[in-house]
Parts: sequence; C-alpha cells; structure tokens
Amino acid sequence: MTVDRIEQKIDLPFPLERVWRAITRPQELSRWFGDRVDLDPAVGGEIVIEWDAYGRVTGIVEVFDPPHTFAFRWRAHGVDPQAPFALDNSTLVTFTLAPMSEGTRLEVIETGFAALPEAIRALAYRENVSGWRVELEELVDYVHQP
Repeated sequence: MTVDRIEQKIDLPFPLERVWRAITRPQELSRWFGDRVDLDPAVGGEIVIEWDAYGRVTGIVEVFDPPHTFAFRWRAHGVDPQAPFALDNSTLVTFTLAPMSEGTRLEVIETGFAALPEAIRALAYRENVSGWRVELEELVDYVHQP
C-alpha cells in the first residue's frame, strides 16, 4: 500500500490573521520556512523556496483564499529541477486555518505521493514527513516571538 497523505494539525494561541500572515507573506515565510521565499500570492502565481542546506524548490499557487486556505503544488523531493512541472512529479500542500476560542487551528496536508514515480515515492514521503515536523516547530517558535 502506498501512503499518499501527510497531515499535521497545530493549535496556535494567536488570531487567524496573524497566522495567515506567517504562512503567506514571503518575508515571514523566510523566517521559518526556508531561508529565502518568493511568493506571488494569487492562483497561478509562483512560489520559490530556498534552503541553504537543501537547495531550491519551485511551485505554483493553487488556492489563495484569505484568510482561510493557501495551497501550492511543488516539485517532489528527488525530481530533476529542470523537468517540466507535472502532476506526476509534484505534490499539493494545503494550509487551512480555522478560528478557535483560544486562537487558530492550522492544518497542513500534503498529498500526491502515490502519483510520483516509484523510484522517488518513498524517499519523498519520508523526507517530507520529517521536514514538516521541523518546519512546523519553526513556525510555532516564530509566531511566539515578540
């Protein structure tokens, strides 16, 4: 059986608008998600995430519905960066925000691993499971800064 979904939920004691800014403004994304982020915040816009230690990943914004849903499709780990962007070499990351009485619930879901070439599927999934743990811990630390 191929696992196709990574799902993480975190509750943050901050207003929805604060969390939305942290996940959609390039200057804020660059503080917790990658070392440099470029984002055209519109459906069809480009997102570029660079990590000094891991390289550069590009993607396309699929959903931009402030302040509740932000989704982008990005090249999977192990895909040649020069390969044409396609459904079978990318995954879909969706951030969904919901207000709670004590702040905001953030849900991050990444899907599309089952469609990846078999040679990279398991590695891409494992890398992103551990990657999301690290990145979301960095988000929590970031939004708690004064």
